[in-house]
Amino acid sequence: MKHLKIKIILLFNIRLFGVETYENPFLNSPEFELNQFKQFSVIEITNNDSPVNKSEIKEIVDKRKFNGTALDTVKFTETSYDNNGFPIQDVSYIVYADDWAIKSSSEYTNDLSGQSLISVIGSEPTKAFLEIGEQWEIMASEMLKLDISENVSITGILTHLFEYEFHGTETISTIWGNFQAAKIKSLISQSYEYFDAIVSFEGDAILVEIPSFTVTAERTEYYVKGFGRYKSISTRTTSSWSEKNTNLRTQEHNTWEYPMKTVYRESTITSTNFNFTPSSFLSNSSPQFKDNLYLNSWTWNGSFPWIYNSSTDSWFYYYFVGNNVNAYDARSSSWHTFNHSSEEWVPVAE
Repeated sequence: MKHLKIKIILLFNIRLFGVETYENPFLNSPEFELNQFKQFSVIEITNNDSPVNKSEIKEIVDKRKFNGTALDTVKFTETSYDNNGFPIQDVSYIVYADDWAIKSSSEYTNDLSGQSLISVIGSEPTKAFLEIGEQWEIMASEMLKLDISENVSITGILTHLFEYEFHGTETISTIWGNFQAAKIKSLISQSYEYFDAIVSFEGDAILVEIPSFTVTAERTEYYVKGFGRYKSISTRTTSSWSEKNTNLRTQEHNTWEYPMKTVYRESTITSTNFNFTPSSFLSNSSPQFKDNLYLNSWTWNGSFPWIYNSSTDSWFYYYFVGNNVNAYDARSSSWHTFNHSSEEWVPVAE
């Protein structure tokens, strides 16, 4: 006898374990497609200097697969203004492999600095709902290649630690109106360790040394349902670091010191050509929850017609009448029927 498997989509107002939960924003972000763009308004403040206003456009210019890995090339066009109000434009390209940057280049330099992912531990949560205060981590290591001058590169290892915490929803103003956006805060720690390198310069051997340094950041992100990340606010601090070049023949050396730098950055969407319908993320206590929320999950049907839904930790009883499918929600003591036209479960009128 074949086991019956049914994939269900439910629209019930269910409180999980008595705790208020919210739709997972990582399950509602569309993929960035070819020729789509997002334009941002950016404010940057470096070391408490005067704010710098920028416009940044991210555009997908190439998508391909390499041995099963998705490779996306994103074109970044950044426009800022000097003290006289003249625009200064910088165009660069970053290649992403499954969302991790692996190579960067600029239209104005021969910079081909890159990085290759070694390992990743952890991921964004995949369950349907998140609780306020819920936390997760992602750790990653990457090999670095840094172009410090023409034909001169050094390598190293970059390690990341991302510590995330879910903060529920918050009303934000967008270009489409006001929405309840999912709010996520994160602490980011990055460690750069470059290997000493010996390079050739004008016939001499030069020892290049860059001691390890760190970058830390605090970031708050807002996600709009059906679109993805809409707004980001961060404070990023790079520790002081240095580069020392020693001529191995003469033992002469030069050292360049770079002081600690803190950058405040606020980035907000101003326009896009995405074709989508934005909406608010809902909690399981929202009045609109039963009308708008889809619980899409595989279920255990070993006691069919009683079916257990792991996403909601609850039982449903299925009753078939001809082509009609009905489901009884044991937790709310209510019946729903499946509307084949709208492909939705709707309450049965009492």
